[in-house]
Amino acid sequence: MVTFPRPEGFVQSLRQRRRALPQGTPLVVVEGSTDRSALFPYLVDTAQVVPASGKDHVLRAFDELEDHLRAETVFIVDCDGGIEDRYKGSRELVITTNRDIEADILFELNALPRLALDVLAGRANNPSSVQALADDALSQAATLATFIGLVHSAAIALTLPTKVIGANGRRQKFRLTDLAELHHRVQTNGLRDAEAVANAVAPLVGWDTDDVNAVSAKAAASAQQPCAEHGRRGCSQCLRRAYCNGHQLVDALGAVFATRHGVRMTRPELERAVRLAADPTRVPAWKVAERVRDWGVAVGIQILR
Repeated sequence: MVTFPRPEGFVQSLRQRRRALPQGTPLVVVEGSTDRSALFPYLVDTAQVVPASGKDHVLRAFDELEDHLRAETVFIVDCDGGIEDRYKGSRELVITTNRDIEADILFELNALPRLALDVLAGRANNPSSVQALADDALSQAATLATFIGLVHSAAIALTLPTKVIGANGRRQKFRLTDLAELHHRVQTNGLRDAEAVANAVAPLVGWDTDDVNAVSAKAAASAQQPCAEHGRRGCSQCLRRAYCNGHQLVDALGAVFATRHGVRMTRPELERAVRLAADPTRVPAWKVAERVRDWGVAVGIQILR
């Protein structure tokens, strides 16, 4: 896949792509290649999906693409990191319900419990016991991914470093899988709260004790803010929606499967399993699908299968 380090390069490439497409061909612009893979099963065969190199590139294209080129182009972005109010309500800009598209598929399309039940089916002798194991694995994974999200958000707010050198040699925000002795930490409940996660992250990004204390305090304060939807402090549902990144959740689920149940899966295997576990009967009620379908109706293009 061609990548564009500067947004203007991506915008120009998108212009060329749009001009080359026949009239009536939907062009879908997403943040990255994993988003493209996640959406492919739900789009018509004629749809063209173009991955950018992050949200900034997508929003830059949304701002700068000429009206006649935008007429049959829809943009999809993750709600993580916040979206400026000026973007909200635009018909051709679709924002995920959860932190990202992967989290939407896991939660809104019920992929998470279906995946857990399938993976753990051989770990108990009756359906109710398997269900109990699956529920416990999901709870552990969601809690762990939420703590990672809270700590990352707190560090960003405090302008502390959050980037590490990933396996691909590029700088990226820290992930659960970057933590030393991850499986031991999960096995021993060593990542039981935001403070424990902050301490585990500190050596990776160079935080000192004061930094760890500041991040822990801010993360804890954020977790105790009353949620807008229910007015509850520490609302697990709204914390999950606000801080649980889909990539981190898949990593957490993989760690829980491996350490608690002896089931080891690579990340690509987990990602494929997530897509296969998504419940197609729930797609019509998925907010992203609703918005994309409404956009297609407005411009006279069928885009969803």
